[in-house]
Amino acid sequence: MELIKQLIQRNSQSPPTEAIRQLAKAAESTIHKVLLLDQEIKGLRAANEKQKRKRATPRSFIATGGALTGAEGQQLAQEAIQAMEPVGVPKKRAPPRCSNCHQVGHIRTSCPSRPR
Repeated sequence: MELIKQLIQRNSQSPPTEAIRQLAKAAESTIHKVLLLDQEIKGLRAANEKQKRKRATPRSFIATGGALTGAEGQQLAQEAIQAMEPVGVPKKRAPPRCSNCHQVGHIRTSCPSRPR
């Protein structure tokens, strides 16, 4: 690049000098962009490799108190299962509402105002 600039300075009276200067500037700009893109690609590849390694590692969780024994693990599993099961207390429902007279306390089949 410097050689081209020196040649241009020696022959500055020639008409193609400006075109050569522009060509040298464009080449320098292109080389700069290629270097920047190359650096960005290397960074992205490194980040991608890090993500791949992270996904490939097995995940295991250890309790904060240290390792669990087999009996402790089974006990914790049983407690989790029991917590998910309903205790036996039925859900409280709202009292029935009659679809005939819209009063609370009975249903349509036993409605006192129903014609028989």
